[in-house]
Amino acid sequence: MRNTFLLLFVVLTNILIFNTLSAQKTWVGNTSYNWATGTSANNNWNTIGAPIANDNVIANVVFPKLCHISTAVSRSGTTTLSGSGLTIKSASGVLTNTGAMTANAAIVIESNGTLTNNSGGTMIYNTFDGALSVQSSVANNNTGASMTFSNSASIYIEGGTFNNSGGTLNLNAALVWIGTGGTFNNTGTINNTGSFVGGDGTFSGSLFTNPSGSTIGLDGYIATCLTFSNGLSNAGTVLFQINGPTACAQRDNITVTGAMTFGGTFTASGSPEDGTYTLMTYGSRTGTFTNTSAVLTNGKILNIRASEYGANTLIGIVSATVLPIELTRFEGNKRKGHNLLTWQTASETQNKGFDIERSTDGVRFESIGFVAGSGTVTTTQSYTFEDMTPIKGVSYYRLKQLDFDGRFEYSNIISITQNGKNEVSVFPNPSNGVFTITGVEDTEEDKTFVLTNSIGQTVSVKVQNNGQVDMSAYPSGVYFLHIGSTSSGQVIRMMKE
Repeated sequence: MRNTFLLLFVVLTNILIFNTLSAQKTWVGNTSYNWATGTSANNNWNTIGAPIANDNVIANVVFPKLCHISTAVSRSGTTTLSGSGLTIKSASGVLTNTGAMTANAAIVIESNGTLTNNSGGTMIYNTFDGALSVQSSVANNNTGASMTFSNSASIYIEGGTFNNSGGTLNLNAALVWIGTGGTFNNTGTINNTGSFVGGDGTFSGSLFTNPSGSTIGLDGYIATCLTFSNGLSNAGTVLFQINGPTACAQRDNITVTGAMTFGGTFTASGSPEDGTYTLMTYGSRTGTFTNTSAVLTNGKILNIRASEYGANTLIGIVSATVLPIELTRFEGNKRKGHNLLTWQTASETQNKGFDIERSTDGVRFESIGFVAGSGTVTTTQSYTFEDMTPIKGVSYYRLKQLDFDGRFEYSNIISITQNGKNEVSVFPNPSNGVFTITGVEDTEEDKTFVLTNSIGQTVSVKVQNNGQVDMSAYPSGVYFLHIGSTSSGQVIRMMKE
């Protein structure tokens, strides 16, 4: 009897040891597609029984054989996938990982299946064939877990949800496609280097940052119509594809709910007709792209200059050539014995300068001077020119803007009359502090200037002899310049930025 109990103890002990030690399991798939099938050796696995959690698994699935998970499977051992990959099927298909998994093949989650990478789990997709496809299902990367996609590995979210819920997501030259009905919800950490993000789904949960070296938009794919529901900050590249006016079918349209922070550059592709196209909408915005134009596939130019950044909409202008300057103001005022021309640009591209042309009838013009341009800039530039020998009566003026390559374009025509008094004007307006009052004759000593703020309080400022008013020390806002008095005469609205 004693020997019988001893023998039973040894058997039970061996069973316990056998069940706790990890084994090497290799997929052979001889019987079915089912991961859980393993009632005899060499049916779906190389040894009897499906893998337990801490087994080390090698699954090289060779087509037409497939491997499906349709029950609850836990992995704490190592897992290496290759070949045709793995499919998690149906709502009962649940894969939970806390071990080290390397996917050199696709993991497809479909039909309400679930993949969860929990604390301690690592999932590495490091080849072009390594992909995570979330189709009408859910993938979770939780706190303490990490997923890494590199070397053109990809995440496809089509009608499903990818939750980076406190985990770490490393995107190294990866592709992220958020398709129709797809949601990428991030409350964790994303380390993004040289990756591409596109699609027409939604990125939510936190501000999305597109760093230098990474790109939003995918050339050759369907139009990018992503929504960033918690803001977007760009320091990388945004690719705009334009083939026609229809949003999300013929052209890209990126929607940012909240703040858009511009920076980095934009590129362009497609073969659109000349015209104006909406590219982005946003709740608010700061900054601009560092470039003002990009070449499209058909050789035309997509121009995005300072005036194309609206309060809530970014537009692009497609034309045959780069638009050389963005002229925002061109005015003229008579002074004692001469005429003063002032103009302002918001951006310039290869701008050599301006020929100043004058006419007596508004039809036949002659050059009376030249003002050098600023080359290529994306910041506001201000210019002046004094016509010291104006025509008695009416003088007509226009600017002939010259590129370094010899191309040119004309401004609108303005006129100045030397007999009679001109209205007073302020330049530039808005300004970050220093305004210039023009249109005041030197002999008009009876002119008085009173400046008030938006609630009618008088603001004490000094008008210099050159007409300049320095308001740098005053708060940003709206002010009113009264010429003559606060109750009569001309009033000019001034915006201090």
